[in-house]
Amino acid sequence: MFSKIRENNQTVLFRGNRFSDWPNITARGPIDSLSLSLKDSLGEMIEFIKKYHGKFIAGFISYEFGARQIGVPVHRLTGAIPAVHFRAYNHFELLANSELSNSSRSEPFNPIIQKEEYDKNFNKIQSYIKAGDFYQINYTHPLKSKTNLSARDIFHYFRSKNKVGYTAFIEDDGWAIHSFSPEQFIKIKNGDHSLSRKSDLKILCSELKNLIKNHLY
Repeated sequence: MFSKIRENNQTVLFRGNRFSDWPNITARGPIDSLSLSLKDSLGEMIEFIKKYHGKFIAGFISYEFGARQIGVPVHRLTGAIPAVHFRAYNHFELLANSELSNSSRSEPFNPIIQKEEYDKNFNKIQSYIKAGDFYQINYTHPLKSKTNLSARDIFHYFRSKNKVGYTAFIEDDGWAIHSFSPEQFIKIKNGDHSLSRKSDLKILCSELKNLIKNHLY
């Protein structure tokens, strides 16, 4: 489903540093956006990307949406965050870094599950791996904190504390995503990036945690 553009909370930020080759990009005022639920089809996302090919497109695909495409059962998403969200912009700005002063603070993050529940889930994960059902499982659980900072200020604050080279921020009404990574998972370089010519296109995939690096042509 294509969503109506709202005036507020439509800025996206991409920030690099000396540990990466990312420029510092800020994009404002999208010309269109797309939000999908787990029930929506992949074709709607592809249609959106084709429609705005050549524009600056920023967004995300949730793990749950990707897993659903290959038939893996997933839990339903809670809260306001969509399963897929993309925005198309006519242009973007290259800017210098902007970080908060050291006076900005937030309370420590604390888990909302009890240690007994964590230990139970951890032992279950170990049993799956030992049985050969999985070779790796990323176990995540929610953390809670309090702050008087805005979502964007939180992003800049944690960038000042976390020096990884690939960071991004996107927000909308009721939700925000802060992305921090030491590696770029997928990079497209060389050749013509058009949808009709792929002969010179090189896609580099670097597995997170720097375990292996693949080159796909």
